Amino acid sequence: MALNRLKGKVAIVTGGAKGLGYTFSHALAAEGAKVVVCGAHTPCEPVAEEIKKKGGDAIGFKVDVTKEEDTQMMAKKVVEKFGRIDILVNNAAIFGGLKLTPFLDVDTALWRKVIDTNITGMFLCCKAVIPQMIKQKKGNIVNISSTIWLYPKIPLIHYITTKAAEIGFTRCLAGDPTTNQNGIRVNALMPGGTWDEATIGILGGIPGVEEQLLREQNIHRREMPEDLVGPLIFLCSDESAIMSGNALAADAGLAVW
Repeated sequence: MALNRLKGKVAIVTGGAKGLGYTFSHALAAEGAKVVVCGAHTPCEPVAEEIKKKGGDAIGFKVDVTKEEDTQMMAKKVVEKFGRIDILVNNAAIFGGLKLTPFLDVDTALWRKVIDTNITGMFLCCKAVIPQMIKQKKGNIVNISSTIWLYPKIPLIHYITTKAAEIGFTRCLAGDPTTNQNGIRVNALMPGGTWDEATIGILGGIPGVEEQLLREQNIHRREMPEDLVGPLIFLCSDESAIMSGNALAADAGLAVW
C-alpha cells in the first residue's frame, strides 16, 4: 500500500523502462514522486504514459549513460521541467543478454562495454545531478548493485566485477565532502538472484541452476522484482534519513551480508 512517502519529490530512474527499472519507476510514482524514466534502448515515453494514466506525474526520454552529453542533458531537462532533482536511482546496467563465460573466453570489447555502462555510467549520472543537489542542499542517490559479488560462483566476471566496484563507488562518494557537506546521501541496494526477464534469459535454461540458488538462499523461494520495492522506497525516503554510505542487501539471504 502506497503511503505517499515521496510526495513532491523528483526522482530519476536510469534504465527505468524495463526489468527492475520498470518496477522501480512505477513504485516511486505510486509513492507520490514525479518520475523521470530514462533509458538508452527501450522507449521510455510509454512507461511515463502508463504512470500518468494511473494518476502520477512522469516524463520519459532517451539517455545513454555512457555519454556525458546525454547525462548532462538529462539533468538539465529535469530541472527545466520540475525545478529540482531529489532522487537519482542508478539502475542502468548491462546484464540481460550476457552469457555465462569462462574468464579466458571473455571478449575484451564486451568487458569494456560492461565496465563503461555499469561503472562509468553511474559516475556520469552522479556528476550530472549533484550540482543541482548542492544548490538544494539536499539529495539522495541510490545505486543498484547486487550481492552477486559476494557469491562469485557464476562465470559472469565482467558483470560481477562492476557490482563490486559499485559498492566501492558508493562508499567513496558518500564520504566525499561534495556530498556529505551538502546534505546528499548515497547508498546502494543489493538485490540477489531476482527472477526478472534478464536473469531468466541468462540462467533459466540451465538445468538445476534455479534449484541450487533456492537451496543456498535463507528464504527458499524466487526473489521477484516486487520484493525490492520496499527496500528501494526505504532508501529513497526520509525513513532512511540517517543512512549514507551503506549497502542494503535484499537477496533472500543468498550471500548473508
